[in-house]
Amino acid sequence: MILGHHPHVIQRPECVSGKPVFFSLGNHVFDQANPKTKEGMIADCRIRRGRLWCPSLRTHTESGTTFPRLTAPDHASSLVLATCTLEINAIHPD
Repeated sequence: MILGHHPHVIQRPECVSGKPVFFSLGNHVFDQANPKTKEGMIADCRIRRGRLWCPSLRTHTESGTTFPRLTAPDHASSLVLATCTLEINAIHPD
């Protein structure tokens, strides 16, 4: 799994070589004026039945507050990541 950061806006995750890649999760808590910087994403990664599964949850911070709230699920990202489940047992440290 790869987690990127920095652009302050969400970039849609992808499945690259069978591994989930989150290029940018946007902002979860940030105080900028641009409306796009009020959107965030949480990589909700869990291990289920020996596989890494990473659906995404979206957040939004209303103007005038720094408290994000969960918003509707990101179905497009979830569809991409649904086929991207890494088998944990297959990972062998060298």
